[in-house]
Amino acid sequence: MEKKSVRFVCGLLVMTLALFTWSAGETYAIILSPQPLNSFIELCRTGTAQEVGLAIRAGADVNAAELWWRDGGRVGAIGGTSLIAAMSAGRVTTVTALMVAAASNPNSRVIAVLVRNGADVNAKDSLGRTALMWAAIRSPNPVVVTALLENGADAKVKDSDGKMAIDYAQYNKDIVNTNAFRKLNDLSD
Repeated sequence: MEKKSVRFVCGLLVMTLALFTWSAGETYAIILSPQPLNSFIELCRTGTAQEVGLAIRAGADVNAAELWWRDGGRVGAIGGTSLIAAMSAGRVTTVTALMVAAASNPNSRVIAVLVRNGADVNAKDSLGRTALMWAAIRSPNPVVVTALLENGADAKVKDSDGKMAIDYAQYNKDIVNTNAFRKLNDLSD
């Protein structure tokens, strides 16, 4: 059995991807030891603007990326053909630190810190979604949507399903019928 290991360093996140090729020709991928408590992306999900800024000054990569389920949430330990099938079916995507902050961190100042330090506000994940779309889908704070728009997020971008952020925002009870929703709607036309 041939074994190959590749180590990815994303900011402060270290994740090992091990590939095993069996004699029968099947390839298995196993994600080993994600370290969410030490990761920059986890910090962007839960931390303050000051903490994120300190991590960036310490060398964290503002455009760091990791695997997430399409519906949101970090891909933990998953292996074998399950990961390959999930990726092939489009159930797994690669998200950036800004996308994670936009989806999960209600502190809009974290968005500003990331963008000010070079995070690509219009970067797309493997499904074509931007940080603005992730905020529209999951953010509990409409000010995060406004912060992204004020920092150059393009409201007219469409993902691989042909949807814009406004299409997702209409289903987020925390965003719909707010000033942020109205601004997003105006910029989507």
